[in-house]
Amino acid sequence: MLCRPSWPPNPKYSYKMKGIDLTKSTCEKDLGVILSLDLKPEKYIGLVVHKASNTHWLLTHYLRYLDIHSKISGYTSYVRPQLEYATVIWSPYLKKILTE
Repeated sequence: MLCRPSWPPNPKYSYKMKGIDLTKSTCEKDLGVILSLDLKPEKYIGLVVHKASNTHWLLTHYLRYLDIHSKISGYTSYVRPQLEYATVIWSPYLKKILTE
């Protein structure tokens, strides 16, 4: 017989490991993807957009005197992979995400 924990977990129960209380968190980062308790991707989308925006700014700042082919190469090498990683998780599924 399998013993399964009840879902959702009891908020009054504190989990312990070797007698030490484990800290509670509302989200966790696993393989670079932020997972929240409600499984909504807003925090992860914010992180991806912020990271890609910073990288894009750095490229435009440092590559401003290069030709267009070098700029495109830098964008496809550095910015695009950040946006494409785990797109299944953050692909827009709500209208408010498309407008942001």
